[in-house]
Amino acid sequence: MPHTKEKEIPIDDSPFFKSLRKRAPKLYLTKSAKPRKHLSAKDSYQKEVLEICLRISSLLETLRLSRFFLSERLDDKIFENHKVKNAAFVRYHIETYFLRLTTFKDLILKLLNRTYKIDLKENVGLERNLKIQIQKNGFTDLEQLLQGLTILMKNVEPVRHKIAHGGYHDDLDLILIESQETISTDNYSSLSQDSEYLKTLSLLLKRNIIDMYGIELMMATYVLLVYKRLLPKRRLIEKSLIINSK
Repeated sequence: MPHTKEKEIPIDDSPFFKSLRKRAPKLYLTKSAKPRKHLSAKDSYQKEVLEICLRISSLLETLRLSRFFLSERLDDKIFENHKVKNAAFVRYHIETYFLRLTTFKDLILKLLNRTYKIDLKENVGLERNLKIQIQKNGFTDLEQLLQGLTILMKNVEPVRHKIAHGGYHDDLDLILIESQETISTDNYSSLSQDSEYLKTLSLLLKRNIIDMYGIELMMATYVLLVYKRLLPKRRLIEKSLIINSK
Protein backbone atom coordinates (compact mmCIF):
# COMPACT_ATOMS: atom_id res chain seq x y z
CA MET A 1 0.00 0.00 0.00
CA PRO A 2 1.36 3.46 -0.81
CA HIS A 3 3.42 5.12 1.91
CA THR A 4 2.66 2.40 4.48
CA LYS A 5 4.56 -0.61 5.67
CA GLU A 6 3.22 -3.61 3.80
CA LYS A 7 2.43 -6.90 5.40
CA GLU A 8 3.97 -9.70 3.38
CA ILE A 9 2.64 -13.26 3.54
CA PRO A 10 5.76 -15.50 3.38
CA ILE A 11 4.34 -18.31 1.23
CA ASP A 12 7.80 -19.22 -0.08
CA ASP A 13 8.89 -20.07 3.47
CA SER A 14 6.01 -22.45 4.17
CA PRO A 15 7.20 -26.01 4.91
CA PHE A 16 5.20 -27.37 1.98
CA PHE A 17 6.94 -25.22 -0.63
CA LYS A 18 10.30 -24.78 1.09
CA SER A 19 10.92 -28.52 1.42
CA LEU A 20 10.23 -29.03 -2.28
CA ARG A 21 12.32 -26.05 -3.34
CA LYS A 22 15.34 -27.44 -1.50
CA ARG A 23 15.08 -30.62 -3.59
CA ALA A 24 14.81 -28.73 -6.89
CA PRO A 25 18.46 -29.25 -7.94
CA LYS A 26 18.16 -33.02 -7.45
CA LEU A 27 14.81 -33.15 -9.21
CA TYR A 28 16.05 -31.38 -12.32
CA LEU A 29 19.80 -32.11 -12.52
CA THR A 30 22.16 -35.04 -12.13
CA LYS A 31 25.36 -34.81 -10.07
CA SER A 32 27.18 -33.80 -13.26
CA ALA A 33 24.71 -30.91 -13.75
CA LYS A 34 22.95 -32.53 -16.69
CA PRO A 35 19.13 -32.61 -17.03
CA ARG A 36 17.68 -35.64 -15.27
CA LYS A 37 15.88 -38.00 -17.62
CA HIS A 38 14.97 -40.73 -15.14
CA LEU A 39 13.17 -40.02 -11.89
CA SER A 40 11.90 -42.29 -9.15
CA ALA A 41 8.16 -42.33 -8.49
CA LYS A 42 8.66 -40.08 -5.46
CA ASP A 43 10.90 -37.63 -7.33
CA SER A 44 8.49 -37.47 -10.26
CA TYR A 45 5.62 -36.75 -7.88
CA GLN A 46 7.55 -34.01 -6.08
CA LYS A 47 8.60 -32.42 -9.36
CA GLU A 48 5.00 -32.23 -10.61
CA VAL A 49 3.86 -30.56 -7.39
CA LEU A 50 6.87 -28.23 -7.26
CA GLU A 51 6.22 -26.96 -10.79
CA ILE A 52 2.79 -25.71 -9.77
CA CYS A 53 4.13 -24.13 -6.58
CA LEU A 54 6.76 -22.27 -8.59
CA ARG A 55 4.10 -20.97 -10.99
CA ILE A 56 1.92 -19.79 -8.10
CA SER A 57 4.88 -17.99 -6.54
CA SER A 58 5.76 -16.41 -9.89
CA LEU A 59 2.17 -15.27 -10.41
CA LEU A 60 1.96 -13.57 -7.02
CA GLU A 61 5.31 -11.87 -7.61
CA THR A 62 4.14 -10.61 -11.02
CA LEU A 63 0.99 -9.15 -9.46
CA ARG A 64 3.06 -7.47 -6.77
CA LEU A 65 5.38 -5.93 -9.35
CA SER A 66 2.43 -4.53 -11.33
CA ARG A 67 1.24 -2.81 -8.17
CA PHE A 68 4.75 -1.51 -7.46
CA PHE A 69 4.99 0.00 -10.94
CA LEU A 70 1.79 1.94 -10.27
CA SER A 71 3.06 3.02 -6.84
CA GLU A 72 6.17 4.51 -8.42
CA ARG A 73 4.03 6.86 -10.50
CA LEU A 74 2.61 8.37 -7.31
CA ASP A 75 5.89 10.11 -6.55
CA ASP A 76 7.12 10.53 -10.13
CA LYS A 77 6.75 14.19 -11.08
CA ILE A 78 9.35 14.26 -13.87
CA PHE A 79 7.10 13.61 -16.85
CA GLU A 80 9.89 14.28 -19.37
CA ASN A 81 11.26 10.82 -18.56
CA HIS A 82 8.00 9.03 -19.36
CA LYS A 83 8.12 6.87 -22.47
CA VAL A 84 4.47 5.97 -21.80
CA LYS A 85 1.96 8.58 -20.66
CA ASN A 86 0.25 8.11 -17.31
CA ALA A 87 -3.20 7.13 -18.61
CA ALA A 88 -1.88 4.40 -20.91
CA PHE A 89 0.55 3.24 -18.22
CA VAL A 90 -2.21 2.95 -15.59
CA ARG A 91 -4.66 1.27 -17.96
CA TYR A 92 -2.12 -1.33 -19.07
CA HIS A 93 -0.99 -2.35 -15.59
CA ILE A 94 -4.46 -2.47 -14.04
CA GLU A 95 -5.95 -4.50 -16.87
CA THR A 96 -2.93 -6.82 -17.00
CA TYR A 97 -3.10 -7.29 -13.23
CA PHE A 98 -6.70 -8.45 -13.15
CA LEU A 99 -6.49 -10.51 -16.32
CA ARG A 100 -3.59 -12.45 -14.80
CA LEU A 101 -5.83 -13.43 -11.90
CA THR A 102 -7.70 -15.80 -14.21
CA THR A 103 -4.77 -18.23 -14.01
CA PHE A 104 -4.76 -18.35 -10.20
CA LYS A 105 -7.79 -20.59 -9.90
CA ASP A 106 -6.46 -22.98 -12.56
CA LEU A 107 -3.14 -23.31 -10.72
CA ILE A 108 -4.85 -24.09 -7.41
CA LEU A 109 -7.01 -26.78 -9.03
CA LYS A 110 -3.91 -28.35 -10.58
CA LEU A 111 -2.10 -28.25 -7.24
CA LEU A 112 -4.95 -30.09 -5.51
CA ASN A 113 -5.12 -32.64 -8.33
CA ARG A 114 -1.38 -33.33 -8.28
CA THR A 115 -0.86 -33.31 -4.52
CA TYR A 116 -3.65 -35.82 -3.93
CA LYS A 117 -2.42 -37.72 -6.98
CA ILE A 118 -5.91 -37.95 -8.43
CA ASP A 119 -4.32 -37.88 -11.90
CA LEU A 120 -7.17 -36.09 -13.67
CA LYS A 121 -6.58 -34.50 -17.06
CA GLU A 122 -5.81 -30.83 -16.48
CA ASN A 123 -8.16 -29.38 -19.08
CA VAL A 124 -11.29 -27.21 -18.99
CA GLY A 125 -13.22 -29.92 -17.14
CA LEU A 126 -10.76 -30.18 -14.25
CA GLU A 127 -12.87 -28.37 -11.66
CA ARG A 128 -16.00 -30.42 -12.42
CA ASN A 129 -14.09 -33.72 -12.43
CA LEU A 130 -12.26 -32.78 -9.25
CA LYS A 131 -15.54 -32.18 -7.44
CA ILE A 132 -16.79 -35.58 -8.62
CA GLN A 133 -13.71 -37.30 -7.20
CA ILE A 134 -13.99 -35.36 -3.95
CA GLN A 135 -17.56 -36.59 -3.45
CA LYS A 136 -16.69 -40.12 -4.56
CA ASN A 137 -13.67 -40.50 -2.27
CA GLY A 138 -14.79 -38.34 0.64
CA PHE A 139 -11.91 -35.85 0.41
CA THR A 140 -13.37 -33.42 2.98
CA ASP A 141 -10.16 -31.35 3.19
CA LEU A 142 -10.25 -30.72 -0.55
CA GLU A 143 -13.93 -29.86 -0.39
CA GLN A 144 -13.21 -27.19 2.23
CA LEU A 145 -10.33 -25.80 0.18
CA LEU A 146 -12.52 -25.56 -2.91
CA GLN A 147 -15.17 -23.73 -0.91
CA GLY A 148 -12.51 -21.28 0.23
CA LEU A 149 -11.36 -20.82 -3.38
CA THR A 150 -14.93 -20.07 -4.45
CA ILE A 151 -15.26 -17.39 -1.78
CA LEU A 152 -11.91 -15.86 -2.74
CA MET A 153 -12.74 -15.70 -6.45
CA LYS A 154 -16.15 -14.15 -5.70
CA ASN A 155 -14.32 -11.22 -4.13
CA VAL A 156 -12.19 -10.83 -7.26
CA GLU A 157 -14.92 -11.52 -9.83
CA PRO A 158 -16.69 -8.11 -9.74
CA VAL A 159 -13.49 -6.34 -10.84
CA ARG A 160 -12.70 -8.94 -13.48
CA HIS A 161 -16.29 -8.75 -14.75
CA LYS A 162 -16.13 -4.98 -14.98
CA ILE A 163 -12.94 -5.11 -17.04
CA ALA A 164 -14.11 -7.94 -19.30
CA HIS A 165 -17.29 -6.08 -20.22
CA GLY A 166 -15.65 -2.73 -20.81
CA GLY A 167 -16.98 -0.90 -17.77
CA TYR A 168 -13.46 -0.10 -16.66
CA HIS A 169 -12.99 2.09 -19.75
CA ASP A 170 -15.70 4.42 -18.37
CA ASP A 171 -13.79 5.14 -15.16
CA LEU A 172 -14.26 8.89 -14.68
CA ASP A 173 -10.80 9.58 -13.24
CA LEU A 174 -9.12 7.65 -16.05
CA ILE A 175 -11.17 9.48 -18.69
CA LEU A 176 -10.21 12.82 -17.13
CA ILE A 177 -6.47 12.23 -17.19
CA GLU A 178 -6.69 10.76 -20.71
CA SER A 179 -8.55 13.84 -21.96
CA GLN A 180 -6.06 16.20 -20.33
CA GLU A 181 -3.17 14.29 -21.86
CA THR A 182 -4.84 14.44 -25.28
CA ILE A 183 -5.30 18.20 -25.00
CA SER A 184 -1.68 18.58 -23.89
CA THR A 185 -0.25 16.22 -26.51
CA ASP A 186 2.51 18.60 -27.53
CA ASN A 187 3.31 19.61 -23.98
CA TYR A 188 2.70 16.51 -21.84
CA SER A 189 5.46 17.43 -19.36
CA SER A 190 3.55 20.58 -18.38
CA LEU A 191 0.93 18.41 -16.67
CA SER A 192 3.44 17.80 -13.87
CA GLN A 193 2.56 21.33 -12.73
CA ASP A 194 -1.21 20.92 -13.11
CA SER A 195 -2.66 20.46 -9.60
CA GLU A 196 -6.06 19.18 -10.78
CA TYR A 197 -4.48 16.62 -13.09
CA LEU A 198 -2.11 15.43 -10.35
CA LYS A 199 -4.97 15.16 -7.84
CA THR A 200 -7.06 13.05 -10.23
CA LEU A 201 -4.09 10.83 -11.08
CA SER A 202 -3.29 10.34 -7.40
CA LEU A 203 -6.88 9.32 -6.57
CA LEU A 204 -6.93 6.85 -9.46
CA LEU A 205 -3.62 5.27 -8.48
CA LYS A 206 -4.30 5.05 -4.75
CA ARG A 207 -7.76 3.53 -5.22
CA ASN A 208 -6.47 0.77 -7.48
CA ILE A 209 -3.26 0.14 -5.55
CA ILE A 210 -5.26 -0.42 -2.36
CA ASP A 211 -7.65 -2.79 -4.16
CA MET A 212 -4.71 -4.71 -5.63
CA TYR A 213 -2.99 -4.99 -2.27
CA GLY A 214 -6.15 -6.33 -0.63
CA ILE A 215 -6.54 -8.98 -3.31
CA GLU A 216 -2.89 -10.04 -2.98
CA LEU A 217 -3.26 -10.47 0.78
CA MET A 218 -6.35 -12.63 0.31
CA MET A 219 -4.63 -14.77 -2.32
CA ALA A 220 -1.40 -15.22 -0.36
CA THR A 221 -3.30 -16.06 2.85
CA TYR A 222 -5.33 -18.65 0.96
CA VAL A 223 -2.23 -20.21 -0.62
CA LEU A 224 -0.61 -20.47 2.81
CA LEU A 225 -3.71 -22.29 4.08
CA VAL A 226 -3.66 -24.64 1.08
CA TYR A 227 0.00 -25.49 1.63
CA LYS A 228 -0.60 -26.17 5.33
CA ARG A 229 -3.58 -28.44 4.65
CA LEU A 230 -1.86 -30.34 1.81
CA LEU A 231 1.44 -31.07 3.59
CA PRO A 232 0.27 -34.14 5.59
CA LYS A 233 -1.24 -35.71 2.46
CA ARG A 234 1.90 -35.05 0.44
CA ARG A 235 4.07 -36.66 3.10
CA LEU A 236 1.79 -39.68 3.19
CA ILE A 237 1.91 -40.17 -0.58
CA GLU A 238 5.68 -39.75 -0.64
CA LYS A 239 6.06 -42.52 1.94
CA SER A 240 3.76 -44.83 0.02
CA LEU A 241 5.70 -44.22 -3.21
CA ILE A 242 8.96 -45.12 -1.46
CA ILE A 243 7.47 -48.31 -0.01
CA ASN A 244 5.94 -49.37 -3.35
CA SER A 245 9.24 -48.85 -5.16
CA LYS A 246 11.07 -51.37 -2.98
